[in-house]
Amino acid sequence: MSEQKKIPNPDGRKGCEAHRNLIEKIVDYLTKKGFRPSREHRIKLNNGNSRYVDVAGTLDENLVELHQVGVQTQ
Repeated sequence: MSEQKKIPNPDGRKGCEAHRNLIEKIVDYLTKKGFRPSREHRIKLNNGNSRYVDVAGTLDENLVELHQVGVQTQ
């Protein structure tokens, strides 16, 4: 009889439903402000690595707002 392992993050990179719902609210907020939102926006760091933010808002090709979502699940 084998035991099933608990999957630490079954929804993967996109996050749980609460996380995704909050991202959609931010996308709507940025759109209403006239920004062009993008999800999982890549930020290149000076050391050559990259990080991703959940939502970024651009205006006239300028990066204006960055949003990182954290949802408490426990």
